[in-house]
This record gives sequence, C-alpha cells and structure tokens, in this order.
Amino acid sequence: SDQEQPRSKLEIRLEHLGSYNLQSDIYQAYVRTYVPQGSRLVLASGDRLKSTEVSSDLGYTVFSDLVRLTPGNTVQLRYEYELPKLSIPDYDLTIVKQAGIDDQYWHVAVKVPNDSSMENAGEDKTSFSIRENLAIWQGELDDDQHFHLKRGGDHLSPIILWQEFNSLQ
Repeated sequence: SDQEQPRSKLEIRLEHLGSYNLQSDIYQAYVRTYVPQGSRLVLASGDRLKSTEVSSDLGYTVFSDLVRLTPGNTVQLRYEYELPKLSIPDYDLTIVKQAGIDDQYWHVAVKVPNDSSMENAGEDKTSFSIRENLAIWQGELDDDQHFHLKRGGDHLSPIILWQEFNSLQ
C-alpha cells in the first residue's frame, strides 16, 4: 500500500526585547533550521518571510531564512516538511541546544497512526510522556536532548466510553 509520508511541523518565535537606542536597532539574523537529510519542504511561512533556501550541510537538510526584527516586535517562522521514508520501527530525535541562548522552552509531540502505540527506549535518552499513539515532551532545553521511541504493544486496558442496556431482564 502507498502510505503517506510522515510530516513534521516546526514553529520558531523570535522576539526583540530591546528598544531603539544607540546599542539596539534592527536585529537581522540568518536562521538555519537543520532537519533529517532527505526531508522535503512543503510549506514555509512567517512574518516578513521572503523565501526559504533549501540546502544540505553536515548530513542534514537545511532550511535558511534571513529575518529582520525591529525593537519590541516578534517574528514567527513556520515550516512544514515531509520526513524521509522511515524503514525501521524506532524513532530517534535529537534537539541540539543553540550555544549562547538560555531559557529555551520546547514543546515536542510525536504522533503515529491510531492503530499503533509507542514506548520509550534507551536509558540514556530523555523520556516522553506517552498516551497510546501520542508522545509528548515539554521543558527547558538546558543541554542537547536525545529521544528514542519504539513501536510498542498496547499495554493499557480499554476504557469504556459508553454502554447501552437493551433489556434489564
């Protein structure tokens, strides 16, 4: 069967906390987002985003954008991309902390088809909170985080959501 490629969505929010003065003016940055090699950009959008360059670097596919941010304003970049075909039942994710940036708060969610479930694998990895086919992690990114999930059996009992009695005899 021809299955749909897995997709990932990423949102980056940049906020200029300064005000106009001799030391603080328009902030201009070249933002590079590293995703798994072979990923295909489906959608790129954001405030004042002109065009996203797609390239390859260090074994990753890279989405690059030039952003300009005036004091007191915020820019949000959004990317949606297809991941390369996954041929193994395990899923590894590494988030590399950007040097020199503190107080990075992340929300990460991984969802697999409804008829599947997942479990954490590997003891040296960060653990997700797993709810059947949805794995969630959120927290401060003080250091690089490594996640490893594998498909698992359904270890949870079914939950009765509704029942009907046709007769009480």
